[in-house]
Amino acid sequence: MKNINPKFINLAQLIELTNIRRSTIYRLLHTDPLFPRPFKLRGGNRLYWNIDEVNDYLSSQVKAYA
Repeated sequence: MKNINPKFINLAQLIELTNIRRSTIYRLLHTDPLFPRPFKLRGGNRLYWNIDEVNDYLSSQVKAYA
């Protein structure tokens, strides 16, 4: 069986990956222009994030505070 690496993650997965609370994620969406923007898949209501953009953002935050 193949190991599946998702390209997109939903809000629950974003919270788990980043360990950032839901309220903080929504605050970052409004205050941090560098925070990855979510999108909706056609016909759906769930928000998704591109995992590559999330990882790039996290890496930039680590470098900024190192």
